[in-house]
Amino acid sequence: MIKPVETSNNGRVIKTFQVHDLILENIVSISREENFITVMTDGCSSTGAMQANEVRWLSIHRSSSPLCAEVTKTMNLLNVRSLTAFGTIKHLGSLAILQVLDLEGCRDLGADQLSEICKLYLLKYLSLRRTYIKTLPCRIGRLQYLETLDIRDTNIQRLPRSACQLKRMVHLLSGDKKRGLKL
Repeated sequence: MIKPVETSNNGRVIKTFQVHDLILENIVSISREENFITVMTDGCSSTGAMQANEVRWLSIHRSSSPLCAEVTKTMNLLNVRSLTAFGTIKHLGSLAILQVLDLEGCRDLGADQLSEICKLYLLKYLSLRRTYIKTLPCRIGRLQYLETLDIRDTNIQRLPRSACQLKRMVHLLSGDKKRGLKL
């Protein structure tokens, strides 16, 4: 029912797992009932997504459909504390109290979205891993509560000077197998 997917180089540590589709459906169903997470897919079939005032933890899967993008734009995202996006995300909306933003593998992430991210003052965790971004905006230093920044497997080679203002930074995950990060 649960199988390892990715292991460390020496094969001793399992990094990621995958659950069987039936188990995943059951987990998502129970999570929706308990208002633990709202999942939006291409068809935006999640009933919890329409109860916008109750959304706390939002997960957007394969959000390429125009309908899903439109629903995300019009949703009241003021109470969202955690956002995980798989695929592409065009509009981040008003995420005033967002603390966790995981955009790992998101395509089409541009300067506009990065500027919006720099306005999320309460952000503690930001993952831009496996995105195609080349630079971080100078305003990244405004994220005073940021504790973890994951920029592994990106094209970022240098941090802006304002990164020195991130006093609460505990984890900076960067670089890849080919190159490192210049501080």
